[in-house]
Amino acid sequence: MIYGPFESCTHSFRMTTLSGGKIGYGMLPIRKLKRVELTNHIHYCYALHYCSVGRFQASLMHVIFLHRKFPHNTLCKLLIGIGYIHRGVQHKFAHRQVCVLTGLIYMSQIGEADGWSATSLYNFARALHHVGVRSSALEYYKLVLNHPDDLWRWEAGWNISRIFVESKNLRLAEKYMLRYCNS
Repeated sequence: MIYGPFESCTHSFRMTTLSGGKIGYGMLPIRKLKRVELTNHIHYCYALHYCSVGRFQASLMHVIFLHRKFPHNTLCKLLIGIGYIHRGVQHKFAHRQVCVLTGLIYMSQIGEADGWSATSLYNFARALHHVGVRSSALEYYKLVLNHPDDLWRWEAGWNISRIFVESKNLRLAEKYMLRYCNS
């Protein structure tokens, strides 16, 4: 339970002194707050908002609450995985390795649940790439390229070429760029 929407909002006027000695009139809200229960949709909104602004602990708090209610929801698992991975790569956290492994476990649960579709393969490869495990990420990106669904083929080809550029192998990078990103 947290404080939520306003039960009533009345205003009172107050005379204030502005800079330069002038007198102005300001409106001061007087609010009575009531306690409300957050709905599931609000928890999703808060989790997405906090994840987008980089507050992964707050995002995890809301999405873990939802995961307890809906343990087989793929979106919950994806948000938990993203939250743990991003929290694990931050330098100000003590148990970084545990967070990264927990996030990868949630990402692999998504892949196992949907039969390793192109989307789940790409998400897992992107998570490995983000963490810095480029050799494993390369293997999963190649699985995306060989998957019958070509939804993420361009992105996987681009990320493979980026991995090869980072490792100073420009010929292979150019090969993947011309083959998969030249459409």
